[in-house]
Amino acid sequence: MYTFVIVRAALELIPKALWNHPAVKKWAETRRKHPSKMLLDQTLHFSAMRKLKNFENRGRADILHRALLTILDSRLSRRGLVSAIIIHTIEERYFIVKPNVRIPRHYFRFMGVMEDLLQRGVIQADNGEILMWEVASLDQILREFSISYIICLEVGGERKRIIDILQQIKGNVAIIIGAAPHENIPEKFLKMANSIIEIDSERLTTSYVLCNLIVELERYHGIVS
Repeated sequence: MYTFVIVRAALELIPKALWNHPAVKKWAETRRKHPSKMLLDQTLHFSAMRKLKNFENRGRADILHRALLTILDSRLSRRGLVSAIIIHTIEERYFIVKPNVRIPRHYFRFMGVMEDLLQRGVIQADNGEILMWEVASLDQILREFSISYIICLEVGGERKRIIDILQQIKGNVAIIIGAAPHENIPEKFLKMANSIIEIDSERLTTSYVLCNLIVELERYHGIVS
């Protein structure tokens, strides 16, 4: 079983410092919501965001949206080989996403779900099933899913196929993938990895890395030829 860990996801509510900016106020009026309850988005709030520290890596929930759809749409997930997806945000919050979640395909609907998750810390289905929820730490998650081996995908790692690693290990595997557009994976995640591998020496998008990884895993398990 595989647990995907998406780190440095640019998922946050609009910070107080931007609430009175014209671009933010206009969007708040359009949605009839207070800025504190809306997702920060670089496309919508770029003029306001330029005053924020590290603004180039913030307001990119679209990267997370594509990553979640890529994993959940895969045959790997549909065959029951994905135990969970973990979201680590730039605010150091951790959320668990169940593999049976139906993520909205339209980005603005996705924004609404993420806004609820950030405010309430939990998303439930109509029948009461908990689909996404916040946890205190990654260590708690790794214990909960009985992770025995951690692989991190990062530029500068060892150039080898993930299949070569999987053939030598047993148990549940966590795979760490970065979601920040211009940042490397933080050192604390690299330190907890048993193996650090790279697909290419050039920085690639999160979606591209996931597509390559998932196809390789599907071939390893005989799901595709």
